[in-house]
Amino acid sequence: MNFPKLLSSLVFILLFFNFCAAPKKTQVPKPPTVEEINQELEPIEITQESPHGSNSADTIPVYRSSETRLIDILHTKLDLSFDWAKQHVIGKATIKLRPYNNPIDSFYLDGRNFIIHDIKELPSQKLCLYRYDGKKIAIQTNKTLSKNDSLSIVITYTARPAERENKKGSQAITSDQGLYFINHDQSNPTKPMQIWTQGETESNSNWFPTFDKPNERCTGEIVLTVPDTMQTLANGILLSSVKNANNTRTDHYSITKPHAPYLFMLAVGKFAVVKDTWRDIPLLYMVEPEYGPYAKNIFPHTPEMLEFFSTKLNYKYPWSKYGQVVVRDYVYGAMENTTAVIFGEFVQRHPKEIADNKMNELIVAHEMFHHWFGDLVTCENWSNLTLNEGFANYSEYLWLEHKYGKDEAEAHRYDEKMGYMQSSAFQGVHPLIWYSYDDKEQMFDAHSYNKGGLVLHMLRNYLGDNTFFESLNHYLRENEYTAVEVHDLRKSFESVSGQDLNWFFNQWFLASGHPHLIISNQYNAAKKTVKVNVEQIQDFAAGVPIFQFPSTVDIHTADGKVLTKNIYVSKRSESFEFEVSDKPILVNFDTSKSLLCELENKRDRDANILLFKKAKNLATKIEAMLALNEESGPEITQLWVNALNDPSWRVRQFALKQLDANSTGEITSAIAKLTNDPNSNVQILAMKKLKEANASNLAHLIDNAITPNSPYSVAAEGIRSLKELEPTLAFAQADRILKTADYNSELLNTIGDLYATAKDTTRFGFFQKNWSSVKDNNILSYGNHWTSSLGAISNDTKMNVANFLTTESLNPMNGTNKRLASTKILKNILDEFILSKAKNPKSSADKDIYIPILNQKLKDIKAFEKDKKLSEIYNEF
Repeated sequence: MNFPKLLSSLVFILLFFNFCAAPKKTQVPKPPTVEEINQELEPIEITQESPHGSNSADTIPVYRSSETRLIDILHTKLDLSFDWAKQHVIGKATIKLRPYNNPIDSFYLDGRNFIIHDIKELPSQKLCLYRYDGKKIAIQTNKTLSKNDSLSIVITYTARPAERENKKGSQAITSDQGLYFINHDQSNPTKPMQIWTQGETESNSNWFPTFDKPNERCTGEIVLTVPDTMQTLANGILLSSVKNANNTRTDHYSITKPHAPYLFMLAVGKFAVVKDTWRDIPLLYMVEPEYGPYAKNIFPHTPEMLEFFSTKLNYKYPWSKYGQVVVRDYVYGAMENTTAVIFGEFVQRHPKEIADNKMNELIVAHEMFHHWFGDLVTCENWSNLTLNEGFANYSEYLWLEHKYGKDEAEAHRYDEKMGYMQSSAFQGVHPLIWYSYDDKEQMFDAHSYNKGGLVLHMLRNYLGDNTFFESLNHYLRENEYTAVEVHDLRKSFESVSGQDLNWFFNQWFLASGHPHLIISNQYNAAKKTVKVNVEQIQDFAAGVPIFQFPSTVDIHTADGKVLTKNIYVSKRSESFEFEVSDKPILVNFDTSKSLLCELENKRDRDANILLFKKAKNLATKIEAMLALNEESGPEITQLWVNALNDPSWRVRQFALKQLDANSTGEITSAIAKLTNDPNSNVQILAMKKLKEANASNLAHLIDNAITPNSPYSVAAEGIRSLKELEPTLAFAQADRILKTADYNSELLNTIGDLYATAKDTTRFGFFQKNWSSVKDNNILSYGNHWTSSLGAISNDTKMNVANFLTTESLNPMNGTNKRLASTKILKNILDEFILSKAKNPKSSADKDIYIPILNQKLKDIKAFEKDKKLSEIYNEF
């Protein structure tokens, strides 16, 4: 599962077991009433999850254990259709199960807010006695079952996920409704009708009965009956697709390898479906129809990633299909449902919006890697969530390292580290494997994700690549298609490495926090030795331990030599003394920069400059740059100028931020060259720098940098900069772009800002023509630009604009921002008429007519508006 942070036209695919043909039409006894069942059914004890809350001093600590399994579900078949008007799921669940170990004569399944019509044993069709409290279904078997027995039951039910109360979520997942109808009543013509599911953590029991815990797993079938105009996606292979007489279609999916209940999924909607293959595995890319031509860009490098991860792990992708679908109003970023990943609509973008932004491919990598770590082997409880999310997080590093090189991966690792450090500073620390959380949703944080990936990187750095990846293969082979806990991972690393790794796992997985280190050194000229001091100052009172770890120190001496020493830190305060050939001018601690820590180095400016110049990796350069961030002077300036040629775009960007384009012609020229940088982030910053320096003599370089292949963000910043430096060039670029019809909402807004300054009215029609193409996040700004352009046009034209905008304000299908923007422009037109009349009453005949008309339009809009916040704003008009 991917954060955000997060991610819609689908019909859900509910799991459904349907073992066979309908029974013969024989005389069936009248089913007993609920009252009769309750009289006959013995009370069934159901173990509930431990209550949340903090511990008191006289109680044992909270322990969030794995759920006790009384049964083992072997197979689940879901036969589903949908009542769109009521947002109901019409379901039949056929479930095959057996006692997990001890004999049973009753068991329970999770199922929230169902209407249960009946429960029968198969093949006898005998009714089962049950009791249902709205959350759990307690079912009594017709005979005692031993471990070697199996039982098949069929539950006919109606699920009502949208009617549940308290549909809480978390910082990662905004709702636990489980199944969602999008635009179910077609009230919004701009939004597709869809159904989709989100099962993690334990939300799938809102739409089908199951044992909704991560330590359960079973094979499955999902049979979906949907409108024939819609496409579906569910776990596994599509076995059949049959058109029905009533303009519906029934799609039958099957997954033959067991997976956890929270990974069951379905999606229904109108999609463009692009097909591909990798080896013998079918690939599906499903997006809204207008994005069909860009589907492979939206899910970039999918076949290459499957090959890379399969090779790296020496374990071929273990499932029968790899599907990816984008849905509307998704409650998360993306979700690794087995063989069928769901993404939020934010990934649906034009290739020029994706350029240089690796977000899409990192999410694809993250969710794909889950198919080994999360789907193939699954955390047995949410306390061990990092066994899913830490690996998925680290897959992003692995992919960047493979595809773009070490620097790109290290830049990403730095971002992940900063995310974890900020979270720790504001929200505190807890163990990676956290058995005492208050709510399982708390597990979806920067510990399980960021820290989990960072700890895996340390383990890789400690053991070496061969041992690390061989251990991952061992872990997967030994635990495939099962639930795991952290000790399973440790044992695999120990089996392969031959080492006892309890020391590593105890402090990094089972304890809280990270080291906070102060590094200093002293030179003894008489002895020709240097003492390297390592002090740990983390919050021991909060339970953060003293950490032990190996590290490497580079000692640079004045005679140009470099002494590399390996050390092992295991104390709160420790010193390491080494003989040196000359006075040290730089001591570089943790040369690989793989240690997860807060680091304070007692180094002077010259040492930090040398650290940057001698750096062997990006992480060391970042450490040096941050240390020099507040420094100034000619030597520092020259350092940043030289850094503009660094291979890493992150270094070029950082150096560019430090430089003042107004300082010297040499610096301005150096900055100007970066308007053609291969990285769009650097390009954009260089353009801004020239704009701030008012370097109109270099405007032609910005103009030349805007090409038909430029990302939209580069073209937009180019026009903004040219608007200040050389407006004629800006207008020419904007006119050219509009002729190509190759633009997005941000670019239209930027062009609107430019056109609002036009001296004539030849471009005025642009605003109304493109109004519908501007998205809600740009529309208020775009509306302000349109308002600024109104001064040069006739009063009659202004009234035509007012009529158009009134229609937009009264259109409930428009978003609140668009309705507000329309009404604000209308109000500005009215205010301009009133002000003009006050200044020159004799020339206001037409205004005398228009003012009451506009006032009435505003009254109509106020009376129409149902949104409370908008109404409050309108009342201020």
